[in-house]
Amino acid sequence: MRFLFEYKNLSTKETINPTVDVLETFLNEHLIRSFHGNAFECIYLHFITNLPSTKKGLRLRLLYGSMAEMEMVHSFINEKKLNLSDFHSLLDKVQESILKASEIPYKEGMFYDRDTLLADYKRCKTNAPSTQEELEFYAANLKETNKRNYAKRIDCILEQDKQNPRPLTKRLEEFVVHDPFDIFYPLSFRYSEVLSSFLRSAGIYLPGYRQIHLHLGVNMIEAKQELALEEWYKYTYFVIDIPRYQQSSDKQKEEMLLQSISDGLRYIADFDHLDKEKIEDVLLQVQKEGLEAELLYLRKENQRYHAEVVYHVPQLHTDKATFTLRVTDLETKQQATAIIGEFDLFSVGAILSKLHIQKEKIVIKGRTGTVASYTRKSNQALDAYTFLFSELFYKNSEFVVE
Repeated sequence: MRFLFEYKNLSTKETINPTVDVLETFLNEHLIRSFHGNAFECIYLHFITNLPSTKKGLRLRLLYGSMAEMEMVHSFINEKKLNLSDFHSLLDKVQESILKASEIPYKEGMFYDRDTLLADYKRCKTNAPSTQEELEFYAANLKETNKRNYAKRIDCILEQDKQNPRPLTKRLEEFVVHDPFDIFYPLSFRYSEVLSSFLRSAGIYLPGYRQIHLHLGVNMIEAKQELALEEWYKYTYFVIDIPRYQQSSDKQKEEMLLQSISDGLRYIADFDHLDKEKIEDVLLQVQKEGLEAELLYLRKENQRYHAEVVYHVPQLHTDKATFTLRVTDLETKQQATAIIGEFDLFSVGAILSKLHIQKEKIVIKGRTGTVASYTRKSNQALDAYTFLFSELFYKNSEFVVE
């Protein structure tokens, strides 16, 4: 269970209290790694002082569908400085909050394991600082402890994902390598493009989200300092030796980053039960073809023709890539190609969005809408690119504008 505390002096409007901050860190250090039911993601407790007589009732509710939020009145000995007596009296209030959370109605089908949380809390309490010196020593290391706590929180979430498999319902749209150190670019950009294309082509499905984001760190604690805030993406994590990476040759850097990317994909495949065989095939393909691999952008097929738009990832995200149409006549096995144009990867979705195979031609159109139209205009791109089969297979590969 995660604990989130706030302090409010309703008379002075003060919201900073060092003892409350230390208590939150202490409880999370001992309890955030343990699962106490899926009804509440955390207990969100407001410690209030100087409560006005006009205030009607204290808050007790389900917040955002996952947080047990409540208010409790407390009289502090010292609101400005770290205080051992305040720490222990607040610690007793936490037991009351664990019990009160049971009164909050939560979503049907969920459960709150109050008794286990209460038992874990009591064990945690035995480790509490017993002197002012111990409390101050603990407070001096708060930053590093909070960092470990955040990683523990992620560990708890991922462990529940592993123990409770969800159906793979969403096809992967994008894979993103984050660069928290500002040293991986442009490799992080290029590998993101290559992996996204290969994983899409392999038909990788995900449990409810559409994107995988990789966060790297010098160790797993550092890596696990990011958590997805929306349901459409999810983080995976792995490590990389930063000093060694910075001293390596360009080729070695490619190999090191690819190894960390591969391990990060294997990690999420394990805890979210993805298709490991397909992912290993993709990683083998990337290792074999490298960053110069041909990438598939669009594909369509009918009884007579197989058409695809392909490109190679540019060196930089600001560079343009050449997009090429390749058509195969399934009866004669003839193949023809035609260059569509050069576009940057940020704009290409507005320019090349849908591929249509018609009786005598192939038409590639951009997205509809005002923004897409403006993007095409600013890039001097066409609304539609039309390729006649007669031109593709029997003359020079050219496009005509409709």
